[in-house]
Amino acid sequence: MLKIDKDKIHIFILCFLACFPMLNMKIANGTVIVLFIFSLLFGNNYYKKWNKNSLIDLSFFLLPFIYILIHCLIIDQSKEAHFYLEKSLSLGVFPIIFFLLPLNKNKFDLLFKIWTGCSILVSVWGLTNTMALLNVNVGINKFWQSYREMFNDPSFSHLLRSNFENFTKIHPTYASMFLGISFLYIFNLIIIQKISNKNSLLFYIVILVLIFGLQLILAARTPLIATLLIAIGIYTIHNRKNKKVYLFHALAIIIVTSLVILVPSINSRFKEVNLNNTNTPNVDNQNSLNIRAGIYKCSFEIIKNNWVLGVGPGKLQTKLNECYFGISKEVYERQNYNTHNQILDYWAAMGILAPILLILFFGRIIINFHNEENNYLIIGLILFFLICMLTENILNRQNGVIPFALFMSFLGLQNKPNFTK
Repeated sequence: MLKIDKDKIHIFILCFLACFPMLNMKIANGTVIVLFIFSLLFGNNYYKKWNKNSLIDLSFFLLPFIYILIHCLIIDQSKEAHFYLEKSLSLGVFPIIFFLLPLNKNKFDLLFKIWTGCSILVSVWGLTNTMALLNVNVGINKFWQSYREMFNDPSFSHLLRSNFENFTKIHPTYASMFLGISFLYIFNLIIIQKISNKNSLLFYIVILVLIFGLQLILAARTPLIATLLIAIGIYTIHNRKNKKVYLFHALAIIIVTSLVILVPSINSRFKEVNLNNTNTPNVDNQNSLNIRAGIYKCSFEIIKNNWVLGVGPGKLQTKLNECYFGISKEVYERQNYNTHNQILDYWAAMGILAPILLILFFGRIIINFHNEENNYLIIGLILFFLICMLTENILNRQNGVIPFALFMSFLGLQNKPNFTK
């Protein structure tokens, strides 16, 4: 009876944490702490002995966090470095949680479904409130005379994204990441697991279309592109012997091209992508893309001069700002721009070993699970996070590091037995 109660408590905490897209950050962090303490208290009651391979796996999962711990407590030791360590705690906590209490298949699916529902709800809620707010400014003698004028306004995308963040407290890029994780899970159910019930299949297809539509409206380029590329890749590899795969490619290209042209928010975002925006910005010519050109220029300069040990997690932003002001103080003084690339952030802050350990983390999961039932989903999510890391420091924000550590840990540890019973 006691074991059943523990199981119920465990799944309740996990389900609550799966509501992360809708949770206040303090509540989310508190839930992680409760889950960690629960795992420490009761994990040893489920298994009697750890085997050698399971401990090796756990070591690979913990390597990035251990290296951050060493850098922030021994090498850097600044207040900023301690805050950096605090934001990275999930990288050390979640592997231990799912090592002590790995999930079975039913819990695995339940968590993904709750995550998907919450991701959709928070995105719909945020966009509904945003459009209601913008709608007040449409009409005769108002800021926009018509909806067509509003949608064609170059500032529409910025207004939509900034107001969405005000309502949800989630940056659109991270909201789109939450949706991308959900999309890949549902896509895996439809394509790989092949749902036989027609009503269930129709329901999941509708959910898939809804998720993709929300991603288009949010207009976060990298998560959207990552979702599409990985979904197409999964379908192609799984159906590589079927000639219909070429029809799928053609249809995907036509649909995506049409939507990019027709959806105002995503259209304005993709218009920024051109060769003229590869130069560094100035006060008269600045946008999200050429600002990044300056960011990457400074990131590479810092790495070039500190490629072995980095400048320290607590000192990186100061070094970046010094370099930015040399490009254009007027453009960069409004906020602290990070490296906008997780690999560059780790390398510039902690030296060459940091990104290598992160790659080993991914490599260990792929090696362990390339023949497992959920390998498409596991590898798909690894690629998804890697692509998102190319333009965002997702491990420097709680909205990024918690989902990353959560999904990588329970996906990486849910199939293989971690203990000898």
